[in-house]
Amino acid sequence: MTSDTQAVQTGDESSIDIRDVLRQHRGLLWCEGFTLLLGGIALIIYPLAGGMVLETLLGVIALLVGGASLLRGCLGGCEHRGSVLVTGFLAAVLGVALLVWPLEGLEAMVLLLAAFCLLRGIADLAGIPARSQVAPVLQIISGLAGVVLATLLLVWYPHDVLWVPGLLFGIELMFLAMPVLAVASAVSVRPARRVDVKQA
Repeated sequence: MTSDTQAVQTGDESSIDIRDVLRQHRGLLWCEGFTLLLGGIALIIYPLAGGMVLETLLGVIALLVGGASLLRGCLGGCEHRGSVLVTGFLAAVLGVALLVWPLEGLEAMVLLLAAFCLLRGIADLAGIPARSQVAPVLQIISGLAGVVLATLLLVWYPHDVLWVPGLLFGIELMFLAMPVLAVASAVSVRPARRVDVKQA
C-alpha cells in the first residue's frame, strides 16, 4: 500500500470520526441552533429591548475588563504599569457609564454604527485599499448601501433608530444559527452501511 493511499485512508477515518462525534452530540447542536434562531427572531421582533440587552452586556464586559486591568496594574503583573492602569480606568469608566445610562449608551452605539457604515461605504466607493477585480460592481453597490444606511441613521437619529443595533444583532444570531442547524441535520441522517471489500 502506498503512502498516498495511507494518507487518503487516514483522512477518511478522521472525517468519519468527526462525524461520529458530532452525531453523538447532535442533541446539543439542535439545542444550540434553535436557541440562536429563536433568540434572533425575538430580537428582530423586539429590537429595542435587544439593543438594550446588547448595550448592557457591553457595559458589563467593559467593566470586567477594566477591573481586571486595574488589578493587574496594581499588582505589578505588567510591563507598562502606567498605561495599563490608565486603560483599565477608562474601560471601567466606560462600563459604568453604559450601565448607568443605558439609553445614552444605545444612542452612542447607533452613532458608531453610522460612522462605520459611512467610512466603509466611502472606502468601497473610492476603491480603498484596492478596487475589487472580481466583483467591482458589487463593491460599488456595497459602498452606496453603506453611505445610504449611514445617512438614514443620522437623519433619523436619535429616537427613530434605537432599534437598529438590536435588529442587526438578531439578524446576526439567525445567520449563526443556520450553519449549526445544517450540521445538526447532516449528522442526524443515518450513514450508509459500509461494505467491506476484501483485497486480493
